[in-house]
Amino acid sequence: MSTVSKVAAYTIGEIILLILIAAPTIILQFTAPFQNGFFPNDSAIAYPQRSNTVSMVWAAFFGLGAPLLAVFIVEIYISYREGFPRDLSTNIPVVIIQLYKLLGLVVFSFAAVLLIVQVGKESIGSLRPFFLEACKPTNNVGKDYQPVILCSADNARLIEEARMSFPSGHSSASAWGAAMTAFYLQIRFPKCPIPMLKAFFQVSVTAIAYYICLTRIQDNWHRPIDVIVGSLLGIASAAMIVR
Repeated sequence: MSTVSKVAAYTIGEIILLILIAAPTIILQFTAPFQNGFFPNDSAIAYPQRSNTVSMVWAAFFGLGAPLLAVFIVEIYISYREGFPRDLSTNIPVVIIQLYKLLGLVVFSFAAVLLIVQVGKESIGSLRPFFLEACKPTNNVGKDYQPVILCSADNARLIEEARMSFPSGHSSASAWGAAMTAFYLQIRFPKCPIPMLKAFFQVSVTAIAYYICLTRIQDNWHRPIDVIVGSLLGIASAAMIVR
């Protein structure tokens, strides 16, 4: 099979897989999370709501941007050291083919992580630490477990969001990005001419991801277990891709 045929087959397969990942992710945006009950005056969900220190957009930008940038720079540098070789059958620079495959793999893996996280959020329906403030339940009296929560607040979107605490999407995205970047640099670029530079980037992305995870607890959007599990999901997903 020629290189062109291989790339075409890879592209078709990649598109199909992305559709299989994107379709359920989009569908889940229009479904309600599992409806958990609550214990009245539960202190674990009575924290005040705070604005996000790091928005999901920025967490995703870092999570996806860091490995994409690393792959782009490293692959071009490696190709430069090898004299920018070309594929014999197509005369296309090898770096172009390599970048196409790797960048597609990174995007697919990131989309898969987002789907895994969303499935968890929708299936568990874990109440966020600020749930009582977001919901303002009218049956927040007594001590017995209330299987149905009667919210008096009128912000339906916020109430739904307050039911999706586990696992942390910010933590999954940022931990995945940091792990993917660090693993890729270690495996693909083991003989970096400036080892300290590689270590600097690995430590930097890890520190940024760690900070994002901490803000989720600080902002009262998640509990430590939400952040820990979300981070482990991201790291495990990255480890399965980069090998």
